[in-house]
Amino acid sequence: MAQVRVLSWNIEIYGPAKFGIRPNNVRLAALISQLIQEQNASIVVLMELRSGVAAQIAATIQLDLQAATGANWQYYVTEARPAGDNESYAFIWRDNVAATNFQLIAGAHGLSSVQFPNNFSNVNGRRAAYAVFRATDTNSNFAVTVYHAPPNARAIVGVEQLAVTPELYSVTRNGNVENVRRYALAGDYNMDPTLNAAEFQPLTNALPMAPPPNPAGGQGAGCTLGNPGGAIGWSSYLATVDEAIAAWGPYPAGWGVNPQAYRKTNASWDNIAYAAAALNGAAVVDVVNLLRNPPMGSQIRGIANNFVRFFADGVTPAFPNAQYFPANMTNALNSTAWCFLLYRYAISDHLPFLVDVTV
Repeated sequence: MAQVRVLSWNIEIYGPAKFGIRPNNVRLAALISQLIQEQNASIVVLMELRSGVAAQIAATIQLDLQAATGANWQYYVTEARPAGDNESYAFIWRDNVAATNFQLIAGAHGLSSVQFPNNFSNVNGRRAAYAVFRATDTNSNFAVTVYHAPPNARAIVGVEQLAVTPELYSVTRNGNVENVRRYALAGDYNMDPTLNAAEFQPLTNALPMAPPPNPAGGQGAGCTLGNPGGAIGWSSYLATVDEAIAAWGPYPAGWGVNPQAYRKTNASWDNIAYAAAALNGAAVVDVVNLLRNPPMGSQIRGIANNFVRFFADGVTPAFPNAQYFPANMTNALNSTAWCFLLYRYAISDHLPFLVDVTV
């Protein structure tokens, strides 16, 4: 059976400022690539890539992965709302059938064919994107989707639309329409299942006998949520520096050593719902802790050590709050507080989400 590890990551406005003109642009791409490798992800979905540079970002990460692993990697990039809000998604996957036992079905990728909400109405919003793969050892099809919901009450409408996306349940392969019965639905849903699991019922309700869509009795995708628990450990969204200062005082004096303290309570907005057997469940990847306490053999800390604080003029901060960092980045990253600040303001305000599935 194919063993698929899906990594979902909202990189927070990854556009020209981060990718093109910032001094740490190469370091950021290298850190992303390294994390993908160290987490042994075989399929990666990225959100909040700015459309003007999204393909360049994905290609940079792909080339870095190929150079580091010696394996073939592929990518696919699509705008979440064509001619809309300038956000794109990227799929990056390891294209080595002998190692992964899966491959992309030709032409089986794109945007959902149904409408999704924006901030003001139930149409013309960011849509979900999908890619459908085939497990070559079991001859089973499985889909991976990514969806960035609007940050308001219309998010639940987006989840409802995701559940009735036809491309989630069938695929045309070699001219024949075939079922898709295994999938991983990744995204920043802007809803918190620890507060109200009912909002996710369109994804977790039972799959109708004859999808899609089958509105009689409610359309369900038959999924399990990646993080059904209610502990703050599931939280994937980081607090701001102002919130941390309000809680613990000026940094880093008085700040705790527990990286989870820097996550927003009950903010498990990132998730992967899956309709497949989970190997090891799901988890938020605590990159703050990986920076502070890297496992043996990890290169994450080494890459972060090389982040610079200023532009070449020595005055303009390379990322927000960089001017407050100690001059020696290596020493700074011995502190959880500084690791939090580096991650939160130079990399992302969201932590990645990871799930293992069998197909």
